[in-house]
Amino acid sequence: MHNPAGRRMHRVKLLGQSLMARDCERTVAEIQIRIIRPLSSD
Repeated sequence: MHNPAGRRMHRVKLLGQSLMARDCERTVAEIQIRIIRPLSSD
């Protein structure tokens, strides 16, 4: 896998994975906020 196109695709794939992971973390944080906020308001 010494062709530049393949290397570029690999980099794009890694970038996409990190973006998806960050988006997933944000989603989890929002879910936690929605669960915790009603509990703490009592």
